[in-house]
Order: sequence, then C-alpha cells, then structure tokens
Amino acid sequence: MTGGRWKDVFFPVVSRFEKASLLRESALQEDLTDWTKYLTEAVVQTCESIGWQSAAKGSKLDTLPIQHFEYLSLDVVAFCSDPGGK
Repeated sequence: MTGGRWKDVFFPVVSRFEKASLLRESALQEDLTDWTKYLTEAVVQTCESIGWQSAAKGSKLDTLPIQHFEYLSLDVVAFCSDPGGK
C-alpha cells in the first residue's frame, strides 16, 4: 500500500469525533504527552484496518525479535502482514 492510500485510511480514523476531540483538546492544552498518545492510537488503528501489524506504546507486537510495545524508541513501527502484499 502506498503512502497516499495509507493517508486515505488515516484521515477518517483521526477525524472521528472521539479522536478529533481528544487530539484537539490536548493540542489546545499543549499536552504533548496526551497528544502523542492519541495520535499513536489513531496510527495503530489505521495500520490494523489495512492489515498491517504495528508495535507502539499500548500495542505490543509479538513477532518482533524483541517483544516490546515501543520498538527502537520509535512511536510506531508498522509491518505488512503479508510479505508479498502491498
């Protein structure tokens, strides 16, 4: 899946009322901890909806060599579930 198609799935997820209001409120309060948490949840949800596996805080991926929620200090790492897929 190309970045453009991922973005087409991401925007509806992040625009849903529950996510949008949480992101907006944390941004207005300049609470980057919560803002990052809510945005990470939206990214993980987007990855799951297109069939990708992801490792992130609050989303553990057991298939990685080292099983962590956060991998290599990155907020989200995503992998295509089907190696031959797009």
